[in-house]
Amino acid sequence: MGRSVLILVILMSTLFAGIVINLQEKMLNLPDVMARNMLWKEAESVSDYALRTGIRNAGSMGFSAPIEGYYNFTQYFDDFTIGHCTIDSIRYSFVESADHYRAQTTVRASLHGINLTYPAEMAFNYPITAIVGTPNCFYFEMDQPQFHGSNEWIRDTSGNGYTGQPYNAVSTRPHGSGANGWKCASLDGSDDYIDIRCEPGCTEHPALVLTDEVTLVSFAKIRTDTNSNQGTIVWVASDPYDNNSANGAHPGNNLRIKPTAAIWYNSSNSSVHFAVTLNNGPKTYVEAIVPYTPLGKWPHNKDPWHHFGLTYNGWTLKAYINGIKKATVLAPSFAGVIPNRYGISVGRRDLRTAGTTSSEYKYFLGLLDQVGMYNRALTEAEMYAFYIGVIRPENILYIRD
Repeated sequence: MGRSVLILVILMSTLFAGIVINLQEKMLNLPDVMARNMLWKEAESVSDYALRTGIRNAGSMGFSAPIEGYYNFTQYFDDFTIGHCTIDSIRYSFVESADHYRAQTTVRASLHGINLTYPAEMAFNYPITAIVGTPNCFYFEMDQPQFHGSNEWIRDTSGNGYTGQPYNAVSTRPHGSGANGWKCASLDGSDDYIDIRCEPGCTEHPALVLTDEVTLVSFAKIRTDTNSNQGTIVWVASDPYDNNSANGAHPGNNLRIKPTAAIWYNSSNSSVHFAVTLNNGPKTYVEAIVPYTPLGKWPHNKDPWHHFGLTYNGWTLKAYINGIKKATVLAPSFAGVIPNRYGISVGRRDLRTAGTTSSEYKYFLGLLDQVGMYNRALTEAEMYAFYIGVIRPENILYIRD
């Protein structure tokens, strides 16, 4: 009896020790599993960026018309590293029989001794619709694999290199999955915004200064729960320090709420406002108001994107939604817009007077993408071309990743 009990105790002890060792091994492997999952997600994000880069580059590689037969070209990168990932190459091809182009990307990732390769490919129709010239003042495509708060600048792809500063909880989000899986900026409607900040006398951003004409463009998903204290899409301040009383260089025309140019949503009248302020004696404020019902719901993945555009040519203000002109307002006389010397603000009003309350900034709630400004007025045809020129799901045949 005693021997049987002893054998049972030994067996139970051995079994228990085995269970403990197995648990220890699993716990030791847990960080590796977490690291691998984190690395895979990061590689997936960088792969999305690489595919988008491939489409952007395709036009400059002659992929703007059918090519006879079969075409192959591989673009190799020398240490193109983002985070823990490296983009090795983008391979382009055209198959005449299938009537489509294809971009294939390879991303390598490494973290804590874990290495993986993330291949992906996309097929898309030709011809690639070219955007009507990149906005030449600033252009935030929001296509970075990741940015969060003040940890990373927002790249300006206008050619000027005027990087934007994100504040607070601004973060990237995918438009959705599959064909909609590009990146955009998510703003919480509380204190998130992006700006290129200037002060009078600033000479670092000359291309931002307007004198006569202007075009503003932006894609947006405006949340349905946006309230009356939210809604600014893009704001180009004329004088953020000027209130009702003249003060030194500030004339007292309340220019703080009269922007050089701006687009915002107002839930109080369920409309999008498009406005400019003229560089004449009374600093005339010209505004177009277009009825609009937001469709954005969290988490936005299946909500439609809407494009908003404003043009002013010295005489006429035009407002656009989804590339279609919705309103026209004539200025009382020919005049350019007030020269702006304070930079630009995306996602809130640029107000710098003492005592400004949070509600006055009217922070944006929802998603923003492809925000930019031209120093000329696009024609109606150009505005529509810009709207359809950003690659859309119907132009994509498949994505494999």
